[in-house]
Amino acid sequence: MPTLHAGENGLSLRYDPAYTPLDEAEESWRDAYGRLADELARVSVPVSLEPGDVLVVDNDMVVHGRVPFTARYDGTDRWLKRASVRVPGRRTRPASEASEHGYGQAALEAFAS
Repeated sequence: MPTLHAGENGLSLRYDPAYTPLDEAEESWRDAYGRLADELARVSVPVSLEPGDVLVVDNDMVVHGRVPFTARYDGTDRWLKRASVRVPGRRTRPASEASEHGYGQAALEAFAS
């Protein structure tokens, strides 16, 4: 999946350094990707959750991630649960993502009240 791609509603951004083959890219592309990384770091906003908190993130609207950590396995680690939510009427994930982990899982449907 390219970093920028045309979607139904304009350009979409897919920023995922762990799955981006930077070693295979031209230097100018790596430089541009580095500038994108710097800008995303500049405008990022940290969010701290407490036990029982829920954070809903729209993958098509935000770039998100988490800070790496080393598990201690002593009962104080953070363990996050994930649920995929589909908004009725919105497109599903692009076919180019079909080979990714989690693609095709059952999704909850969100309804506005």
